[in-house]
Amino acid sequence: MSAEDTKAFVRELGYESLEAFCADIGLPAHIAERWGRFGVSGEMRQVFTLLASQRQRMAEAIAEFEEMTHVGIDDFLRERGLI
Repeated sequence: MSAEDTKAFVRELGYESLEAFCADIGLPAHIAERWGRFGVSGEMRQVFTLLASQRQRMAEAIAEFEEMTHVGIDDFLRERGLI
């Protein structure tokens, strides 16, 4: 995954930058710098794809839950940065 695609992906996950993403998951700053220059490997791209898939599944489950209950869990989780 190219450096630009990697940056775009972490923004889609709700992070301001690669540095913020790496800090949140406990990776050292030099990893963010490397990803920012070279992108990520094919294996890491697969991990990112899994994250995106899980996030999408969670969003779908929340939408379904809200249709049935009208509780507003979507807003609750968005306020906490979970989706």
